[in-house]
Amino acid sequence: MTAPRGIEELIEEVRRSHEALESTADEAERLGPAPEALVETMRRLRTPMVKVPIEVGGDQLGLADQMRYFEALSYSNPTAGWVGFNHAGVAGLVAALFQESCLDEVFGANPAPLLAGVATPSGTFEVVKGGLRATGTYRYASGVRHADWIMVPAIESADSRSVRLLVIPADTPNICGDWDVMALKGTGSVNVELDGAFVPEHRTANCLLYTSPSP
Repeated sequence: MTAPRGIEELIEEVRRSHEALESTADEAERLGPAPEALVETMRRLRTPMVKVPIEVGGDQLGLADQMRYFEALSYSNPTAGWVGFNHAGVAGLVAALFQESCLDEVFGANPAPLLAGVATPSGTFEVVKGGLRATGTYRYASGVRHADWIMVPAIESADSRSVRLLVIPADTPNICGDWDVMALKGTGSVNVELDGAFVPEHRTANCLLYTSPSP
């Protein structure tokens, strides 16, 4: 397992990569998503791992150090700062909430998996043998065009009190081309659509169970 890095080491890594990061900033704005060279730089920096628990191979930075890290990253490249913050946040949630077999699949062979995510439970699921099937449209999936995985919440169609978090390969959903904005163009925060996508049970986690107040 990779040893956790301290904040000073992490910031120094970003500073040493300033030229590589800065050189892709304008290209990201022109293209819409992050260019491949920027994606490879974020992988090399292992940006997604800064919020991940140490037990899963991450750096587990505290909140203040996270802010210092992403300030440095954003200074060199705004796209990297935005999508890196999202990738790290989703990776940290998956590492903290999902079972070990899912973590082995996501983190086992990849030292810095890039995970996109959407917080709004705008999809539904139905339970099927071995897992569930999910359908829905999720907006603003920053960085999904270059992600390895995506995490989304979905509400059970037969029981609106049950919400699951789902981890699926990023090539599973239909990725839309609907990104036309004036700022942070390089984040590629497009919509993604699921149409009966199968998600095995080990890649799901209970997100929220609630009941209506008693009369």
